[in-house]
Amino acid sequence: MNKKFQRAVEYYQKGDLQKSANLCQQILKKSPHDLEALNLLGVLAIQTKQIDQAQVIFQQMLKIKPEARSYSNLGYVLEKSSQFEQAAAMYQQAIKLDNKNYDLYINFINALTKAGRSTDVIKVGQQALALKPSAKVYAELGIAYYQLQQTEAAEQAFRQAIKLSPKNAEYHSKLGLVLSYHKTEQGYQEAEQLFKYSIQLQTHNPISYYYLGVNYLFQRQFTKAEHHFHQAVMQKSDLIDARFSLAVTQHRMQNIESKQTFKAVIQYYQDQLQQKLPFASLLNTLKRLATSHVFLNQLDKAEQYFRELEKIVKDNPEKGTTNYQLMAATCFSPDFYQNILNADFPQNTQVAIQKLAKFDYVVTASCDANYFSKYAKNFVNSLLQNNHEAIHLHLHIMNPIDEVLSEAQNFLSQQNIASYCVTTEQVVLQDAKLLKTYYTFGRFLNMAQWLETYQKPIISLDIDAIVEKPLSYLIDAIPEADMGVRSRQITSWEEFVANVMVIKSNPETIAYFDVVRRYLLHFVEKSYLVWGVDELALTAAHHLRQYYEKQSPKLQFINTEVEEVLWQLGHKNVEKLEEQRFTQYSDETT
Repeated sequence: MNKKFQRAVEYYQKGDLQKSANLCQQILKKSPHDLEALNLLGVLAIQTKQIDQAQVIFQQMLKIKPEARSYSNLGYVLEKSSQFEQAAAMYQQAIKLDNKNYDLYINFINALTKAGRSTDVIKVGQQALALKPSAKVYAELGIAYYQLQQTEAAEQAFRQAIKLSPKNAEYHSKLGLVLSYHKTEQGYQEAEQLFKYSIQLQTHNPISYYYLGVNYLFQRQFTKAEHHFHQAVMQKSDLIDARFSLAVTQHRMQNIESKQTFKAVIQYYQDQLQQKLPFASLLNTLKRLATSHVFLNQLDKAEQYFRELEKIVKDNPEKGTTNYQLMAATCFSPDFYQNILNADFPQNTQVAIQKLAKFDYVVTASCDANYFSKYAKNFVNSLLQNNHEAIHLHLHIMNPIDEVLSEAQNFLSQQNIASYCVTTEQVVLQDAKLLKTYYTFGRFLNMAQWLETYQKPIISLDIDAIVEKPLSYLIDAIPEADMGVRSRQITSWEEFVANVMVIKSNPETIAYFDVVRRYLLHFVEKSYLVWGVDELALTAAHHLRQYYEKQSPKLQFINTEVEEVLWQLGHKNVEKLEEQRFTQYSDETT
């Protein structure tokens, strides 16, 4: 090390950055390719926030001689200017030249995380762990797995992080968030303890207060959720996730304060759009803006953000963490609304089996022939054993086969059902995935007609449900409302959950389901069906009616009552078919 450079280092260490920079410039006048002087000058530029100058210096170093430190420093500079993709590429080059340098892997992971490349985070994180076990790397893996909805892997990663760093409050709260996502009673309880322990470890802990609020929101404990979101915001006023969740919670509680909270959230995100945001943050910002405007029933603005989001995700398929096809089905424009109202769609349903008697309300369930054979007997048996009111059972089978209809006739005639019918529908769609999606919403294509025909309350259920208490509880839960619905508790704007609805027959509900039907059939005609379009249609129709007609059915959320009355198996949970809770209703003679 020459004496002039040594003095430059000493000035740098003492904090006299200008003298250090002057000496580096003197060295470079005589030796313009001096890498040590260039490197120190680049570091000094970073220290004095001259990011563009630092970038030029490190690029110059790479032209002289490609070294790992130059790639790494250039990556750092690019990261500082929010060029995360480019930064990740530099760290990747640095690792190629120095693949045993653990810090390079950490920097690479950070850049990949900010770029929204969760799959690559996992790959690089596993390489880093092969060099050295690290709580930080396990935590980054946990975040990446969680973003990819691989919750079991995320849980294991965070447990490893806690094992290596047991007093880290952040790791406990992140594990709690994953356990909340499982949506089981055991998961909620363990998550609650983890959040509270995290707060105990670190009193000023807005994130843990926020996550604890989310945990309560998942459980529909709105008062507790609201309290903890307030606590999070008090500790960190710019914690926008907590503000947004607070607004959603207030909306669920039908609290008029939600409007002001949503407006504050919108202002924050609009300000964010003026900055250069990482890809994942940009997606989240647009989703939140669209969602907030939907909750405020400002549909024209909501659609604007949905369209921006759709375009960005469509243009970046390798990063696509959002189903842009579902965004494309989010239509609110006046032309779209008028077009679906003017459309005329044929009916292709017919009554196959019928026995009529007096009844107080109707229970409907629809499915294809396969689901009918798999679930219908247990569903009907549980309904009969746990209900003693005068009901009319309406089963709707799509694409039936003769054997199934014969089976239905024999089974229903042997049961003590005073009033029932089976209707059928032939569905012609070439793509099996589209057909499967159609089966999920077939009931809603007929609901307006059924409401008009029966003129009685309808309880619409999935056929893979077990009825455990009288369904009249669900009707009693909405004494003043036109419709009882389940709600999605957090950020998704697809507000209505489709598997349970309680609907009173009146002009408002009939008109609403006519819009639902038209909305869905618009996309059927285009062979444009994606999973979740039924819940989107239910939510969109509600807001469209409010926006254009200034009216829609009066709603009541019935989440708690549903869980007391029904057990929903779900199409993915095949193992539940072996549980006594399901098999006890398998006996046809019950």
